[in-house]
Amino acid sequence: MGSQEFNPQGSQEPEVGERVSQLVGVPRVYALVVPIEPGGAMGLLKRAVADLRPSYLIIVRPQGVGASIADKVSDAVVDFAKSIDLVLNAQVVEVPGRLVDGVVAVRRAIMHAKVLANTTLYVHFAIFDGSPTWLNTVLLYTASVVRSLTWEFIGLGKVRYYGVDGFEDLVKPARYVDLNPTEYLVLKIIARGHTTAKEIHEVYVKEVEPVSRQLINATLARLNQRRW
Repeated sequence: MGSQEFNPQGSQEPEVGERVSQLVGVPRVYALVVPIEPGGAMGLLKRAVADLRPSYLIIVRPQGVGASIADKVSDAVVDFAKSIDLVLNAQVVEVPGRLVDGVVAVRRAIMHAKVLANTTLYVHFAIFDGSPTWLNTVLLYTASVVRSLTWEFIGLGKVRYYGVDGFEDLVKPARYVDLNPTEYLVLKIIARGHTTAKEIHEVYVKEVEPVSRQLINATLARLNQRRW
């Protein structure tokens, strides 16, 4: 993006964890985003839940993986959490094949968890050995987006790779800061389920400011060309 692009973070903007970590008595609530394991296996998933002990779990499944398999995994991991004295709220998210659509779907699920938590939410991401590379890529890009959500009171926790021999904490991805304000607001509207240019334009005009349909069309075109 050119130098004329507005940086919504600013070079000195602290992450949400940095801004609230000194507040006494502020509860830390965690969510964990994971890819579904091949064949509905749960070995790495259970390890991640036991290690990170989240209150909210978002299981990401690609199109083509049956909903019934994902639902069984969700129910089983909630039962496992009870066995380790953990109350876990689990949801399953279907991820489309395009990267930008996948990131939007996962972000929408995170925002839903934030509403349920009703407080600052810290989000861990687990990358599993054996999961499809493109699915892990969706999660890594979403982690980058989460680092740009400080004004939503959402912070990035750990980004951890789980393999058969253990786990490794990965370097946190850079913040995704090259969105201008219109692009960011359009993505927020999409994340709420408005997917056509007509719907997005109507919501933008009603909730933000009057703009032309051409501006919304151009914004959508830029987002689609970028493919994150």
